[in-house]
Amino acid sequence: MTLPDNKEFKLKIKWYLSSYRVCGDCRYAISGLGKERPSFSSWRVQWAGICSLLKTSIHLLGQKDARACLPAVLQKSLKDAWEELRTRRSNFPLFWEFINKERNNILKEYDFSAYPAIIRSDGTVDQSSYSLLYMLGEAEQEALILRGGPYAGQFALDVAADATDWAEGYILQAIRNAGFDPEEEVSSSDFLRVEVPSRGAGGLLT
Repeated sequence: MTLPDNKEFKLKIKWYLSSYRVCGDCRYAISGLGKERPSFSSWRVQWAGICSLLKTSIHLLGQKDARACLPAVLQKSLKDAWEELRTRRSNFPLFWEFINKERNNILKEYDFSAYPAIIRSDGTVDQSSYSLLYMLGEAEQEALILRGGPYAGQFALDVAADATDWAEGYILQAIRNAGFDPEEEVSSSDFLRVEVPSRGAGGLLT
């Protein structure tokens, strides 16, 4: 993290991690998109941002926070969490089958699994009628729906919210595994290391 020049400060331990701070931005973006009725281009941009932030959060855990000026025991716990994610993929479907895949679909192929649709009063999904000019019936709602893969048919924002919960929980558990309470408030001089941390975290997730 970027530190204030020559200033002592106190934060809850979780806020020292860039990966954790990104989760708050994810929640903000998800909430904002859920309250709007944006144009087709607008929701695509916002959805791309949400998926990119989700991937960034976990990427930072292993490629920035694990190398940052944090206690050595916490660095090791973050590296271990990173390696577990990479080597035990079947245990982390929300990351590999949604966060990683959707982000790659958008940024590498410009292909979106989410699409806007109308949810009828009987629960059926109608994509053909969706338009900014369409007047919703009393029992109807509009939503982004996922297509393809294990989350097909689910509300995209619900899956994104679940993914954010998972990412945040994964980061907080890595802190706990190092013997720290994420909610404990500590001073920067007591918590942060001064020396340059060693480099050599695991390989990049592609």
